[in-house]
Amino acid sequence: MKFMTKLSKKIKGHKLLFGIIILFFLVFAGWAIYAYLNKVMPQSAIYFLNDIEAPKAGNKILVFSPHPDDETIALGGYIYDATKAGAEVQIVLVTDGNKQGLKSQRYAEFKKATARLGVKSSSLVFLGHPDGSLSTVKESKLATEFEVQINNFEPNIVFYPHLDDQHLDHAYTGQIAKKVTENLDMIDYQYLVHAKYFPQPQTYHPDDYLLPPQKLVTFDHEWQRYLVSPETEAVQKKAVEEYVTQMKNPLVRELSYSMIRKNELFAVDREEGD
Repeated sequence: MKFMTKLSKKIKGHKLLFGIIILFFLVFAGWAIYAYLNKVMPQSAIYFLNDIEAPKAGNKILVFSPHPDDETIALGGYIYDATKAGAEVQIVLVTDGNKQGLKSQRYAEFKKATARLGVKSSSLVFLGHPDGSLSTVKESKLATEFEVQINNFEPNIVFYPHLDDQHLDHAYTGQIAKKVTENLDMIDYQYLVHAKYFPQPQTYHPDDYLLPPQKLVTFDHEWQRYLVSPETEAVQKKAVEEYVTQMKNPLVRELSYSMIRKNELFAVDREEGD
């Protein structure tokens, strides 16, 4: 009788373990199917992302923005929270935004948008390189200009575009910024703007989370989140809307609005051995 009781308990234990394994498999399979069909991670994946450290007084934050509006749509929430916390933020605008002959208007919009985020006009740097053909600028020249900004400002946190961003101006900016900063004692974050199937859905969904496209979830870097409050999200939206010239283009408008979510998304390189 005792033998049968022990056997019954053992079978029940195995059933429970088997049930847990099946449940885990179903959850994982569901994620995999969702990611395959939608090319982006499911909303529940947000809970598995680590948080980047919130900005605080004493931080010196340097942002490299390829075009007027990239800084606002990619990390406007972080910038606003940083200035509100007493951090010092400087933004380096790499190109002149003049691809459509709108340089003066886009510069004016850049100043208005960043002012909404709390950035002083004296903390804006204009490099004035050609919009849409940044790669025609020699790498050594751009690297020197980036180094000058870093040496003058002495940041402890740097943001620049993701190296796999599909816009060539973004990728080129990111590649050079990474080379310039990789041996310096600072935290660097990469932000994504242009990628296939990103964001999903590509329309205004302020109650959704921003998650990386499946293709860019790799072992060489980790995606991290920065959660934003409803107040910060609302400020970011108003700042985005300062870019009136961009809002006239339906594709750019949808992309800009679709980046306004409950979090912002940044990639951090993994250290060897992590």
